[in-house]
Amino acid sequence: MLSSALIYFMVFWTPMINERMGFSVSAAATIAACASVAGAVGQLFISRFVDRKGAGTILWMPLAAVVCMLVLGTGVLGPAVYVAFVIGAKMFINSGHGGITSIAGTFYPTEIRANGAAWASSVAKVGAMAGPWLRAVP
Repeated sequence: MLSSALIYFMVFWTPMINERMGFSVSAAATIAACASVAGAVGQLFISRFVDRKGAGTILWMPLAAVVCMLVLGTGVLGPAVYVAFVIGAKMFINSGHGGITSIAGTFYPTEIRANGAAWASSVAKVGAMAGPWLRAVP
């Protein structure tokens, strides 16, 4: 649920934060688009690691995202470093979320696997709806 909230928060709010960091509207949108592409590429790479090393490799994605977000939170970054960490954060967040979604069914017994994975996805959608709203609440 929280990874979905964070993904949608980043999708909706990162372009505005980029503008406030001094980037033009066009540059802010380009940074956000590049971050989304990096997230999709990251999901492809994490799937290969999960196949080879097991589901535990997904754990490293949120940990790396936390590091990126903490660095971004310092607010004392140059433009190039800021862009690199925004792209890195989005890549690690998307990779972790995609990895978790891909292995969700493995945690349920065979007879309820589809139902369990669907419920997990439904709960994630609540987070997807709540993420942007929570940021907008004063």
